[in-house]
Amino acid sequence: MVRKRKNRGGQLSGDEWLGTFSHTITIVLIFFILLFSFSSVNENKLKGVSEALNNIVNGGGTNILSNNQSTPESDKVDTSKVMTEDTSSVNTNKQMLSKVNDFIKENNLGSVTEIKSDKRGITIDLKDTILFESEKADLIPESKNILDKLSTLLSSINNEIIIEGHTDNVPINNYKFSSNWELSSIRAVNIVRYFTEVKKLEPSRFQASGYGEFRPLVDNSTPENRAKNRRVDILIVATSKGE
Repeated sequence: MVRKRKNRGGQLSGDEWLGTFSHTITIVLIFFILLFSFSSVNENKLKGVSEALNNIVNGGGTNILSNNQSTPESDKVDTSKVMTEDTSSVNTNKQMLSKVNDFIKENNLGSVTEIKSDKRGITIDLKDTILFESEKADLIPESKNILDKLSTLLSSINNEIIIEGHTDNVPINNYKFSSNWELSSIRAVNIVRYFTEVKKLEPSRFQASGYGEFRPLVDNSTPENRAKNRRVDILIVATSKGE
């Protein structure tokens, strides 16, 4: 309780409001300290708030904004680590590309495959004519020799594998497939089944996707271009399991 001061004549001095004002400011300050602490709760800030409250109670001052609250080590981004990881990813992709190219050359698969590299990983492009008959999704016998060789490559790495089926834009509507979506999807699934059921590769590493005519390499304006778009891609995903 604020005690009123009197002058020598017994009259009030006129500055009695200062006591009430100082108490009000203290309460408001505490309120804003609490708001600040709730905005981003962590151990360092809670410690800082506790010290600030102790200073106020003991009659000292505090600086809410500084309070020795540097960014906690757990909240800091290790930029050197990020840069190292990015570099490692690039190096791994280059190493995988070199490995795939060497394998294709050693196994005489250059005439039936095309190798591409992008941020997703390494893609082995197979033309549909070496795998399937026109408008069909069953593997032809000649394709199995090629897939057997590729399974040796895929078994030597830990990366996830996505088999992607693609067609040209010529509509299909026969007794088995009502659109190119179905044709491209079943083709991809049949290759996945060959790798996992016949060659016994780990099924959890594989995905099958069918894109129909909607991801062409070139426009479908000529027979030659349509032939390029009819393909199956074996994507070796850039990030491998366990790495």
